[in-house]
Amino acid sequence: MENKESLDTQENIGKHMEKATISYPSNTNNLIDVSRQIFEKSIEIYFDYLKVHRDYINAFQPKWVQQMDNDVVNYMIFQGKMIIHYVQIYHDYLKNVYDVKIK
Repeated sequence: MENKESLDTQENIGKHMEKATISYPSNTNNLIDVSRQIFEKSIEIYFDYLKVHRDYINAFQPKWVQQMDNDVVNYMIFQGKMIIHYVQIYHDYLKNVYDVKIK
């Protein structure tokens, strides 16, 4: 008896699915159309966003390039000073601890 009830349930589910599929085809098309419109608008917004940022970058790029150049030069100067300072400290360390003269 359980098998018959389960078969009836499976058939009922199948019938309900067919009815749902048959009775809503226009809603599916509407959903696809709305999704397509949303996607197209999203693409337009994205390209507008890129255009605005391209203009923003072009407006500030010369200043940005100059700032990066200054930062690199300042870093190289700092790095050179740190290397000299490190060598002096290491030299003093060897001289004081091991009585070694570095020429």
